[in-house]
Amino acid sequence: MKIITLLIISFLFIGSYSFSQVYTNKIVGAKNQALKDSIEKTEYPYLLPIWGKQAAKKGYKLPYSAGIGMNYLWQKSDLVIDNLQVGFNGGEMYSLDEIIRFNSAVSETNAMNIRPDFWLFPFLNVYGIIAFAKTSTAIDAGVR
Repeated sequence: MKIITLLIISFLFIGSYSFSQVYTNKIVGAKNQALKDSIEKTEYPYLLPIWGKQAAKKGYKLPYSAGIGMNYLWQKSDLVIDNLQVGFNGGEMYSLDEIIRFNSAVSETNAMNIRPDFWLFPFLNVYGIIAFAKTSTAIDAGVR
């Protein structure tokens, strides 16, 4: 149930990644004069970044002051184990194909990371990464 909940939350945020690159941008040029004037006259509504109001008054278009990103990964892989050889202390390698058989081997991974961030200054973004992963491998082996 926990994994299904994480999947649903992840799918809700998929659309937010289409415009995930943000930066502080100085509006310049005659064709952008109306945009620059509107940015300079509009009151900057956020507490962060520090000096954000002053930067907006000078014509900089600032990104949102804070955000969060989330990624989820699930992978299941069938493994092929063949040509098994064993050697000791750098010595000769011995094939174990005639002794051990591998019927199946499956590896599965669930991983998630969350990246909260905020703009401390108009030129400095601070963020952290919180992540977890759970992996498992199941091997069905026997003696010939």
